Amino acid sequence: LSDLAKVRLPLSGRLDLEISGEGALKSANAELSAAAGRVNFPDFLSQPLQVQEGLLRLKWDPETKSVGISDSSLLVAGAHATVSGRIVPHWDENNRVDTVRFELNSRSSHGQGQGQDMGPGFIDRIDVTGTASVAQGRVDLEDLLVMSGNSGVRMRGQFVEGGETISIALSGRVQNMPVEMLRTLWSPIVAPTTRAWVGENIPRGRLTDGSFVIDLPSDVLGPALREKKPLPEGSVKVNMNFADVTSNYYEGQPPFENLGGKIIINGNQMALTSLQGIVRSAANQVIKVEDGRMDISELAAPVSQGDFQVKLSGALGTFLDIADREPLRFVTNSGFDPKGARSNVSMNLRVQLPLISNRPKGSTKIKADVVLNGLSVANAARGLPLTDGNLRLKIDNTGVEGGGPIELGGVPAKLEWARWTAPNIG
Repeated sequence: LSDLAKVRLPLSGRLDLEISGEGALKSANAELSAAAGRVNFPDFLSQPLQVQEGLLRLKWDPETKSVGISDSSLLVAGAHATVSGRIVPHWDENNRVDTVRFELNSRSSHGQGQGQDMGPGFIDRIDVTGTASVAQGRVDLEDLLVMSGNSGVRMRGQFVEGGETISIALSGRVQNMPVEMLRTLWSPIVAPTTRAWVGENIPRGRLTDGSFVIDLPSDVLGPALREKKPLPEGSVKVNMNFADVTSNYYEGQPPFENLGGKIIINGNQMALTSLQGIVRSAANQVIKVEDGRMDISELAAPVSQGDFQVKLSGALGTFLDIADREPLRFVTNSGFDPKGARSNVSMNLRVQLPLISNRPKGSTKIKADVVLNGLSVANAARGLPLTDGNLRLKIDNTGVEGGGPIELGGVPAKLEWARWTAPNIG
């Protein structure tokens, strides 16, 4: 228990005891006031829980030999939480406590008494049942439910003492979890650099449903914490669906919107698959995103690498508007004058980049295969219109090249074009 949580709460209060003439405890009641303090958890599990104040009322029941918790409350992060439950100790033949069964419940209100909404990530319900084995150094979670409205996570598992660290075995499911709640509950041991990147780049979204399994024995968790060794395959497995995600992907570019897909984590690897969504230009025109995938390797590394592949489709003007934003300035650097150009565009885009802020120059690699169908330019060359263009272009960090059949002033022709001025890609 001391490995899982260290309570640092100043307590003061009153304890009333009734003891029989034979020395048996007949009744006991305690009322304890808690001043500001915190509950510390291992860094790889969670951030400390900051408690501002609290009141705990405990009552010993001699018939069931248990401690009841009722009419109790805590003020945590500005929110009032009522606390209730029961703690049932069990004694061995030497009259020493060998196990403690616990049933604890907490209910919070969004801004109760303060007239404010605490937001979609605010946790308003926690129910936990389990048993702590003092002799074996083990905590068995029979059921842990954490909810925020109709969103939440339910899990069960085990924490076992021994070796360099505790061993962790957990499994559970999520339901309609907003990204704000995900950031609160995401354990730092699971994909730490990706966790930080998600916190910085995904302001909105939700996990609609899914499951996870965490199997981290001490001989795996210890080296992972001490030497930053990657987690082996099967040690952490996540399979979840997400929807309504807004995600930044490159500085200065408009975010992906309404993004949906699947997230898969297995040990040291992560993938986002079946990506669908849109990108919106400044003129509120839309590029369709489909068949997308992002693979993230080396989750335990100081810097994880992302490999993003997606199919995009939309109008040429929308693509050019987005591609010419700072810092890319792709159209400006290519020398192409987009005035009067019309076409339907489909693009297979691949971007490889480190998942960090302030990426070094040259660390982002871009490749794109672009098809322009029905290209027309009102004044393409010496006043002649270009029509019926069907071009294929290849774009990368070094420039653009490609071509295809066109009609220039009504005369069939073939266009070949290359521009080797590198775009401003970081």
